[in-house]
Amino acid sequence: MLERKEPADFRVRPEGGYLAGDTWLYFCARPDLYGFALWGSPEPDDMAALVRLLEVELDRAPHAALVDVKDLTAALPASFDELARYFFAHAGTLADRVTRSAIVKGSGMTAAIAAGFLESVPPTFAASLYADVAGALEGLGFDRSFASAIERAKEEARAVPGVVRALRAWLDDHLAETTIDDAARALATATRTLQRRLTEASTSFAEEVRLARVRAAKRMLAETDLPITTIAIDVGCSSPQHLSTLFRQYVGDTPSAWRALVLLNVGGSAPDTPAPDTALALRARGASRPLKRPLLGPRGDRGRGRGGA
Repeated sequence: MLERKEPADFRVRPEGGYLAGDTWLYFCARPDLYGFALWGSPEPDDMAALVRLLEVELDRAPHAALVDVKDLTAALPASFDELARYFFAHAGTLADRVTRSAIVKGSGMTAAIAAGFLESVPPTFAASLYADVAGALEGLGFDRSFASAIERAKEEARAVPGVVRALRAWLDDHLAETTIDDAARALATATRTLQRRLTEASTSFAEEVRLARVRAAKRMLAETDLPITTIAIDVGCSSPQHLSTLFRQYVGDTPSAWRALVLLNVGGSAPDTPAPDTALALRARGASRPLKRPLLGPRGDRGRGRGGA
């Protein structure tokens, strides 16, 4: 089973997780199998978000790659130009990182899209074509049972209503003293309508604000050496204890322990168990200094991770 993760969590523990945009899913089924799926008619900005993610993911260990385009309904040239540029710009790195690859083409129009895509990428990304995900997995040397997990993840990603994605994107930039009335105006809808649509999506404005605060705190914990008290205030929490409560609720760990785990795994895969001594881990990795490069990309569900399919 694949679970939706926050970008920072995916960066540290990618295995068994996925990130998603409006028309794409990026996943790690296991350390040696990454992939992405496209559906609908990806707009250039959404495809650009996927490309930015793939670029950050280029440092993953060698792995097989699965590209699923069978659910595409249209291919905008500008969107696929973004993807083609990525493959050409990083052809050498991909040749080292991607050991073998498969494209799930479906039939009809999607088959034509897949064939056209193959013609637009450098020969270093040689891929075999398959009619379904199960066949592609088998061709890559993996258990066909992963197919159901990938398909379920796609269904979950496609089920997130647009209003929820829009609210999350807006909250990521407007955490300070935000209200549901402010959000409704920004999303060009009535407050009651926004409340109703969030309820229909099994969430609430208060819940989304809490999640946004956790997302923002994760970015700051990973990318800076700011004290947790400062981070708590910056993301709108009343105190460090408030932030710790949110972290325990949504992350299952404290902010300091989560930061230690990230610091221990910059540029590498996460261990199976958390760091045993948070304070020691922080000192060992020089937590008083800012990280030399950002771990994370765009905010919220539009975030970046690292691992090039």
